[in-house]
Parts: sequence; C-alpha cells; structure tokens
Amino acid sequence: MRSVGYRQAWNYFEGNYSKQEMIEKAIIATRQLCKRQCTWLRDEDKALTLNQIEIEKAVKFLQERSA
Repeated sequence: MRSVGYRQAWNYFEGNYSKQEMIEKAIIATRQLCKRQCTWLRDEDKALTLNQIEIEKAVKFLQERSA
C-alpha cells in the first residue's frame, strides 16, 4: 500500500479518481519521492550522484565498492 502509484491506482479502481486524476496524482507522488530521496542522498558521503549518463563512472564506483 505504500508503493508509489499504488494508492492512486486503488482510488481509481474504487471509482474515487478518473484515469487522468490517477495519472496526475501518481506523477506528483513520484516527484515527491524523488525529491525526498535526493535530499537524503545529499548528506550521504559515500553516494555517487550522476547529473548525466556516465556508465564508466558508475561501473568504476560499483567495482570499488564490491572489492
């Protein structure tokens, strides 16, 4: 019940939301979760943050952490 979009879908199936309302509310919930995660990760010293797709940098980061 706490998954992003689940609550909105449930309300849609119960007839509380139209399909468009469900989609809009699910998008808002996803953005809110993303913002909370970004805020949390900002203070994480060992987190890797990528502003663009950087496959080599991500692979190197994961290899260093698994060694």
